[in-house]
Amino acid sequence: MSELHNNPPSAESAWFLRRLPDMDEAQFKQWQALLEHRTGMALPAERRSFLETNLGIRMREIGCGSYQAYYETIVSGPDAIREWSTLVDRLTVQETRFFRDPDAFRLVADYVVTRPREQFRKRPIEAWSVGCSTGEEPYTLAMVLNECMGQLDLQPLYGVTGSDISTPVIEKARIGQFSARKLLGMEENMKTRYFRPAERNTVEIIDSIRERVCFTRLNVLDLDKAPMHG
Repeated sequence: MSELHNNPPSAESAWFLRRLPDMDEAQFKQWQALLEHRTGMALPAERRSFLETNLGIRMREIGCGSYQAYYETIVSGPDAIREWSTLVDRLTVQETRFFRDPDAFRLVADYVVTRPREQFRKRPIEAWSVGCSTGEEPYTLAMVLNECMGQLDLQPLYGVTGSDISTPVIEKARIGQFSARKLLGMEENMKTRYFRPAERNTVEIIDSIRERVCFTRLNVLDLDKAPMHG
């Protein structure tokens, strides 16, 4: 039988539960500019609460009492690079699922099946999923391309690259293991063809599809800084 004790909160828990002050307009614009400059993430005014919530969670974790102090930690603190990486991971992870945008994948399929078959015999199809999160989009692309190759009666010569700014989501994507809710809306025959049961009530991508997809950490803004080769 559990018991409840009316003990006073520790200093640590009292700090964690303390409400942070609201972010003023100047602070919000400062964070807006930093995120857009470093990641390309445009944060409209209506998403201020999203920013406050996510900053607040991290600030409580490290014991930082103001948005300005945390900003200075991110920009010029002794552990700025690591802390920035942690924050970006928190801000950029988004919920997604397989075939989340069916019209877009239908467009890809229509493009492939209407090309001359001969061009696919000469060179493989290369697809790129930018901001791939935990891998649902690039794996979906691989399934779509595999279906197209079968429809055209061609060897499955294709590859998909998934890139994202967040290292943890890239690592999760490489594993290729997903909860059943990620498959909501998929046709049953596609589920059967491309997934198999895995541990803890999850499913995993079959090897023939996972082998077609590679993942890399990439901030697309860095592409502007890459040297051009003639």
